[in-house]
Amino acid sequence: MSRQLKIILLAGMALIMGFYSDCPAYAALSVNVNCVEDTYADWSSTNSNYGGASIVRINTFTRWRSFFKPNLSSLNNKLIVGADITVYSTDIGVGWAYATFRNVNGLWSENTLTWNNQPEYGPHSSSGFTNSTESSTLNIDFAARGWNIDNYGVVAVCEDFAHFYAFDLHSRESSFINKRPYFTIYYHNPPGTLSNSGAGQNNINVSWGANGNPGDAVYALFRNGSLVYKGTATSYNDTGLSAGTGYNYVVPASR
Repeated sequence: MSRQLKIILLAGMALIMGFYSDCPAYAALSVNVNCVEDTYADWSSTNSNYGGASIVRINTFTRWRSFFKPNLSSLNNKLIVGADITVYSTDIGVGWAYATFRNVNGLWSENTLTWNNQPEYGPHSSSGFTNSTESSTLNIDFAARGWNIDNYGVVAVCEDFAHFYAFDLHSRESSFINKRPYFTIYYHNPPGTLSNSGAGQNNINVSWGANGNPGDAVYALFRNGSLVYKGTATSYNDTGLSAGTGYNYVVPASR
């Protein structure tokens, strides 16, 4: 996430037009979070809900689909830039089904989801995983970046139409606490708010707060899309400007 500031330089003063946060981060911290909801949909029982089950299920022909949603309550005002999901099989090596995670494109709740009302899922896919090992960790950055707007989670599907295999995973309600699914979320703290700390006839002094991220000691300042400063300071005196002209400043955090 970055901070953006719009300034119009007048004679000896700067008129601040407003600022907002919108740009992606270049470095990330991480935290593990549990599922806040998970369940599965069953093609053979189209109106049944399995939100309280201790397992979620996957099989070929996508007749069982398992949905997972991360708990992002600790990440308010953070920019999520990626995620991994870790799941645990209950039946190692039985069937050897091959599944992938997809991005979910709509609202769902573990207490109401059924086959008939399940949301659509997108074309983006994680690497595949099987039940040949107890645990699998898959990268799902393609889904996580959308969670800054709507947290729809991910769905595990198996689209092997040549065979019929099935396997189960521990759900968040599993009695085996250390085998419940979880997410590793990669996120970024934004730099502090940009401000104008002084202006002259042809210059503006722009300052911003440190973001506090380890490894993010270097900042880049862009004016109207062009880099004007890169360094460890949290302010910059931008010179050679023209009075009566609007300038747009952005500071994304960078290494």
